[in-house]
Amino acid sequence: MHIFPKIRITADNKLGTKRVGITESLGKRLSLKDNDQLLICAGKRKIPYVISILPGKNDAAFMHTTNIHQLCLTPDSEYGYIYNAGELRLGPMVGIMIEILGGPSKRYAGQTTFIKSLIIRGQELGEICFAFSPYAINWQRQLVTGYTFRKGAWVKQTFPFPDVVYPRERTYAYSRVIVEIRKKFDALGVKFLNPQLAGKWVTYQTINNQPHLKDFVPDTRLLTNFTVVEAMLKKYRTVYLKPIIGSKGQNIIRVTRNRSNKLYQYQYQKNQKAVRGAATSLGQLKASLSSVMGKRDYLVQQGINLLIDEGHITDIRVIVQKNHTGKWMVTGIGCRMGPAGSITSNLSSGGRGAKLTTVLERHFSSQQQRDQIESDIRYIALESARVLEKTIGSAGEMGVDLGIDVDGKVWFIEANLRPARRIFRLIDEPFIRQQSIVNPMLYSRYLAGFSGKEYAECK
Repeated sequence: MHIFPKIRITADNKLGTKRVGITESLGKRLSLKDNDQLLICAGKRKIPYVISILPGKNDAAFMHTTNIHQLCLTPDSEYGYIYNAGELRLGPMVGIMIEILGGPSKRYAGQTTFIKSLIIRGQELGEICFAFSPYAINWQRQLVTGYTFRKGAWVKQTFPFPDVVYPRERTYAYSRVIVEIRKKFDALGVKFLNPQLAGKWVTYQTINNQPHLKDFVPDTRLLTNFTVVEAMLKKYRTVYLKPIIGSKGQNIIRVTRNRSNKLYQYQYQKNQKAVRGAATSLGQLKASLSSVMGKRDYLVQQGINLLIDEGHITDIRVIVQKNHTGKWMVTGIGCRMGPAGSITSNLSSGGRGAKLTTVLERHFSSQQQRDQIESDIRYIALESARVLEKTIGSAGEMGVDLGIDVDGKVWFIEANLRPARRIFRLIDEPFIRQQSIVNPMLYSRYLAGFSGKEYAECK
């Protein structure tokens, strides 16, 4: 548990709206005196006050109810703070940007519980937290309409622009609207926890260009025409066609060239069901796949002989994150197992989870080899994150997907900036899941400039 310096905010309408009362203890800590000027900030809202020093040994501030509401604070609550040159910043203020996808009880559909947990964990750290839609921003007044969670209920409220935005919207990777929102927020000094991901092709190029990671990357080509598919099939017999922009394993196609009868055999998922077929020529293959591929840009990737665990294709999800120190670390690792017969291990199509140690023990008898595989997994995940953010911009978390082949070699599959935590629930790791939720809120402190030196860690 992380303990950061906090100030308790208490309502006191006797002070009026121009004054703020602070205890003698806080005044001494901040070197402030009676009648000094003090600028109090919550997010991008700043209100000037004259100080009244009041008796008290705890770090506390007393404000008129009107001012408490203006700063989007809750009376008798504690907030993190940082002080510098006459400016007292509270929080920080963190806005979680996500579309409203459902009704009042499940406002954010499948992410509702997650968003609520983020807000509660942030509040425990002394942050001012809320969720807001990218379509509920008033640029002229620099306000957003959002929802916070208080006393067991969602509360609608208007907030000033936050210090940090945690992007969780579905279209963050490619929406022009989101690109413009980011540009405008950036110009106003609002930080983003994650940048926009450029897509699978840039990701593979970036990782593949690193000598220390190149051997872990499957051979990957841009699908400019279907002759690329033919060339890759001659080399590897099985290839995967993957949309450059996509998630949840959607629209991924496996193609295998049967050398005996020269048939092109393919498989993909549609409505969580396997679609299989065969083509006698490259032209027929292209025509057969046109409905699933549409006009999307694709890449072609070497097929990997991934572990099949109890009849399920299996890969590894690693959550790597930063906390208040701003350094990458591995938060958790879990194995994702696709439905029987599926070509992907994605959980959204009905997959299940398993602990890494369990899967490794089933397939590799040598403890030394198991240790080496786990070491490779951690190394590739962390190095991939470090390398990628040099290309796409500073990031706070990634879900790095890796594969293990039947020989025990670890392969880089994908990295994404909106990782799901469901795997930790499936493998009964509640502590890791909670840590994966609190880390973005801790990193928000770092991004907002709230010093990481002023804390103690208790267990």
